[in-house]
Amino acid sequence: MSRPYATQTIMRTQTVSKNKKGATSIFYPAMLIIFVLIVVGGLSASIYLKNKTEILNKESLELNAKVESKKREIKILKVKQAEFKEMAHILLKIRDFNLALRPAKPYQRRAINPKDLGKPFKSNNRRVAYNR
Repeated sequence: MSRPYATQTIMRTQTVSKNKKGATSIFYPAMLIIFVLIVVGGLSASIYLKNKTEILNKESLELNAKVESKKREIKILKVKQAEFKEMAHILLKIRDFNLALRPAKPYQRRAINPKDLGKPFKSNNRRVAYNR
């Protein structure tokens, strides 16, 4: 009685081991292929990302240089603005361009009627550059 039971367990273990061996013979190459694909994908992704970071670093350096040049231009323009706002400079330009105060010319004047105060002014004179 003990013998048939022992042969049955041996047969069971053999069949299980055959199934395991067959499963492992398919499982390991598949896992190896997947692992190789993951490694190759990781390497290609790292190369791609390194290339992109180098391009972005070059662009950021160019942009930083442009920003610095714009900051220098702004400083120069602020200095010029301060120079132009000085009264000595303004008086010099008034004298150079003969912009002293003088009476208005006849075509620059018009009579004001109280009735016309709310209406827009339209000039028929060509010398007036704009309509009030």
